Amino acid sequence: MSTASKPMYEWKTIPWKKVERAVFKLQKRIYQASERGDGNTVHKLQRLLMKSWYSRLLATRRVTQDNQGKKTPGIDGVVVLTPKERIKLAESLEFNQSLNLSGGYIYQNRDKPRSARYGYQ
Repeated sequence: MSTASKPMYEWKTIPWKKVERAVFKLQKRIYQASERGDGNTVHKLQRLLMKSWYSRLLATRRVTQDNQGKKTPGIDGVVVLTPKERIKLAESLEFNQSLNLSGGYIYQNRDKPRSARYGYQ
């Protein structure tokens, strides 16, 4: 039986302490490698974190449960609330890496746009 057709966990049976610990340990390794100045290891660990199943689960949980804006639809107009939809969202989650981002504007009062700089220049 393939695990691709059936998820390993149901949403309510996911060991969240284990997930949070694993993601934190990986983040800690990234920090330690950056403090050592080991850029290759940092890059490899960041890629590992982005592709990690646990990081996808944790990101999905933070957006759909822990976040204050959890009932606000995103850019696609969807609010994910059921456990099956959360698992499906975590499975379909992809972290795309954009290298050259430029600045944009954030409209707060519809009158004054505030400049926002983000990404690499």
